Amino acid sequence: MSIGQVSLLRERAKTFLEEAESLLARGKYDIACFNAEQATQLYLKALTLRLLGYIPRTHRAKEILGMISKALKEMGREDLERRIEDLVENAKRDLRELEDAYVGSRYLLRMYDREDAVRCIEVAKRIFEICRGIEDEISGRFNR
Repeated sequence: MSIGQVSLLRERAKTFLEEAESLLARGKYDIACFNAEQATQLYLKALTLRLLGYIPRTHRAKEILGMISKALKEMGREDLERRIEDLVENAKRDLRELEDAYVGSRYLLRMYDREDAVRCIEVAKRIFEICRGIEDEISGRFNR
């Protein structure tokens, strides 16, 4: 694992999130949801690469959050593990919607509306914030 790889994933995640917000403003709700999901997935994978040294081969945010939670517990950082568990518990519906957008926004005849897109973007931002906080506490610095 290199810090450069982590930074690359993080930067791509930020770009997807910026695009999601731009698409929301233009009324492209399906693709805004998809981009929010991609942003989340990449940001979580950046943190997983940092903690575990590998990129998980799944797109499911809840599964990746579980990997991060387990790694934090093994590091003796139950305080940080609790942040992940709280997020998963308090954002179940939003995380499910975000995960559904991975397939639903591209292949299914499901239509997403403004409220869906806003919710996907908001949960992506919460995940970014929690991941930044975890990395800050683990490393004492955060390369933005």
